[in-house]
Amino acid sequence: MSGTNYPTIAAAKAAGAATLNYGLFINAIIDFVIVAFALFLIIRQVNKLCAKPEAPEMPTTKECPLLFYCKYQGDTVSGMYLCIR
Repeated sequence: MSGTNYPTIAAAKAAGAATLNYGLFINAIIDFVIVAFALFLIIRQVNKLCAKPEAPEMPTTKECPLLFYCKYQGDTVSGMYLCIR
């Protein structure tokens, strides 16, 4: 920034000159992306292992013996039909 050239970053820091270390910033961003992606993969696998399968829902409609649209109400043992013309 002062117009003086230094052969190395260490020499510039020793002289007290301001340095722009954009390479360190880019390296830190790349490291962050790699660690974040690895954590994403680990958490996704843990969630797949811990996920419980959901119970299937009871069907809300059933074949009506009277050829109407029927809504099935109740369980399979004592169920009722609500038939609508």
